[in-house]
Amino acid sequence: MQKKVTQFEYTKSGEKFLPLIREADIILRSDEYIVIHLDGVKFTSRYLKAVDRSIKKQVFECLTNAAIELCNFFQSSRVAYVYGDEVSILLQGDVVKENYHNRIQKLCSIASSILSVNFLNQLIVHGIDGLPTDFKTNCFFAAKAHNIPNDIVNDYFKWRLMGCKKLIFDKKEQFDKCEDWEKFGHLIIFDNDWKVISIDFYNDKLVKTPQSEYFKLKGGNV
Repeated sequence: MQKKVTQFEYTKSGEKFLPLIREADIILRSDEYIVIHLDGVKFTSRYLKAVDRSIKKQVFECLTNAAIELCNFFQSSRVAYVYGDEVSILLQGDVVKENYHNRIQKLCSIASSILSVNFLNQLIVHGIDGLPTDFKTNCFFAAKAHNIPNDIVNDYFKWRLMGCKKLIFDKKEQFDKCEDWEKFGHLIIFDNDWKVISIDFYNDKLVKTPQSEYFKLKGGNV
C-alpha cells in the first residue's frame, strides 16, 4: 500500500533542486519594455522553400492572424511586427502580473505555444492546398525574450524591417516586383483594435504619446 506523501515531505525532497531552478529562471526588468521574438522552426529551409508564392502569401496571412491572437492574449502588448516566418511582439515590462512576473522561460514557452496553436488553427481553417504534407504537424516556433529600452524601440522595429527587405535580396529577387507583404511585412498596431499595416515605415517613427500606452506610427506614410 502506498504511504501518503505529505506536502512537507515533497517540499523537503525538492530543496536540493531549487537553486538549480532559480539559477535558470531569469526575470526581465520591469522598468523597460520586453521583446519576444518568435521564429518558425525550419519553415523556409524545409517546408516553404519550394511552394508557390500564392501559397506563401496565404501562409503569411495565417501567421499574421496568429500574431494578432498573440497580441490579444498578452494584455501588455503594445505593438508587433511580422515578416517571413518571424514575429516580434513588444510587451510593457511593468505590467508584471500579466507578464507572468517577467520570467523568461514562462514568456517564451507560453508565447511559442500560443502562436503555434493559433497558426495551426489558421492553416486548418483556411484549408490551404499545396503545402507539404507534414508541415501542419511541424509548424512550431522557437522564442527568445529580452529587455529593450524605450528610446530604441523604434530602432528595433526598423531593424526587423531591414531583415524583411534583406530576404528578397538574399533570394536574388527583384525588389520592386514583389508585393508589399513580402517587401515590408505586417506592422500590427492598436487603434481601438489590432490593425495591420503593410508599408515601408523606415522613414516614419513608432512613438508612444502620453494619451496612449500603445505605440503609433507617425510620419509621411501615415
